[in-house]
Amino acid sequence: MAIQISRREVLNNIIRFKDALLEHGKVQRTAPGERSYPILVNCKTGDIRFEEKVTQLARHLPQKGKAKSSPEDWKEIRIQVSTESPKIVHFELLEQEKHLNPEGMELLAWRVINETIEVLNQIGAKTIQGSPEMLPEESVLQDLSDIHLAPHPSSIEDLPGWVGPVNRFQAEEILRSEAVGTYLLREGDAQTPEIALRLGRENKIHVHAYVCTVVEFAQKISDILILHTPKGWTRYRDNPDLSDSEYEYFRSPHALLTHMERQARRPIAKN
Repeated sequence: MAIQISRREVLNNIIRFKDALLEHGKVQRTAPGERSYPILVNCKTGDIRFEEKVTQLARHLPQKGKAKSSPEDWKEIRIQVSTESPKIVHFELLEQEKHLNPEGMELLAWRVINETIEVLNQIGAKTIQGSPEMLPEESVLQDLSDIHLAPHPSSIEDLPGWVGPVNRFQAEEILRSEAVGTYLLREGDAQTPEIALRLGRENKIHVHAYVCTVVEFAQKISDILILHTPKGWTRYRDNPDLSDSEYEYFRSPHALLTHMERQARRPIAKN
C-alpha cells in the first residue's frame, strides 16, 4: 500500500533512521521489547540527526546559506520503539520521559517530525519480514519504496489563499475590507499545535491543525479549525472524538475547501 507524504524532509528523516540502524551501538534497550534511539531535532525545520548531544553535531552544521544552522536550533529527544505484537512495531517521540510537545518548535518543524513518526507507524503496522538477527525496526525499514511525495494539491501550503505564519490579529487586518466569503489559510496561533497534540493523544493518531479564517458577514470574521489526520482532511466540530459520524473526511485539502464553499467561497488574492 502506497504511503503519501507531504514533504521530502519526512522521507529524509526516515532514511537517516534506516542508516542509523546499521550502527547497533546507537540503540539503548530500555525494557523488554523496547529500544530507544537518542536523536537531535531541528526546532525550525524538523530535521533529525542521530547524535546524542548537540555538542557532537555542532562541528558539522552549515554556517552559510539557507541551510545555515546553530546549536541553539536543536533539541535533544529520542525515538522510543516497542514491539506491540510479533507483527507490529510502534514508534513515538519522547523528551525527558514525556511525549514531545510543541513548545519551542516552529510549526513547520512540529509537522515534519510528527509526520515522520506517523509514517514510521504506518510502516510498522505492516507484517514484518526479516531475518531473526534483525531488530524489528530494521525489518520494517528494509524497503521504503512505498513512500511517495504527494502530488499537488495534497499540501495545504500550495493552495490559493495560503498565507503561512499569520496570527489572528494579522488575519483580521488582511480580511477587514474583503467581501463575505473571502478566506485565507494559515498555520494558526500558538495554541494550534497544542490542540492538535491533545486531539492526537485522545484519538491515538497524529493530527496536524491549520486555520481557515473567513469573512462570514459584515464585521464578522471567524476561524475554522482544519485537521489533517491519517483518515484525511476535515473541519473540527467541537467534538474531540474524531471517529464520530459527524466527521466527514476528504482526500485532500482542496476537496475539503470545495465542500466548505458555501461559507469559504473565495481565497484572498496574493499581492
